[in-house]
Amino acid sequence: MQTIEKSLIDFIVSERQKQGAEILARRDENKPVLNVTNIFNTSDNPDGVLDKEKFRLIYTDLGREQLLAFQAFLKAMKNKQKLSTTPYSLTDKKGKDYHWIKISGTNGNREFRMNCFPGLDRLLSIYLMDMAIIDLDFDELYHESQK
Repeated sequence: MQTIEKSLIDFIVSERQKQGAEILARRDENKPVLNVTNIFNTSDNPDGVLDKEKFRLIYTDLGREQLLAFQAFLKAMKNKQKLSTTPYSLTDKKGKDYHWIKISGTNGNREFRMNCFPGLDRLLSIYLMDMAIIDLDFDELYHESQK
């Protein structure tokens, strides 16, 4: 009797997990995708998150560590990793605004400082509130911003 009950319980739990996965998959089907073709403001896309001209400054003004941090940030969003950040930007002693970003992993966390740029707060909100699927790549953004 106990074997039958356990098998039934395992079956019920398994079915519930399948249903949960299906619901999550359907939810993602209806979400907009934020990618290199629609992230920038253009005449065809006035609601883009980033302005190309201002965004180019990221690649010209940020140092190596900040570029690596930005690359890690984009990769974490694309991979749907859990991010934590300060609720608002902080200001350092030199007057530069930044967010402290924490990427949670299975075996540990990575934390880094992300200097603010126009559109970062909106991008963070979109990701943290799960409003869109983020499909952004560091290299693709760079090349698109140069056009």
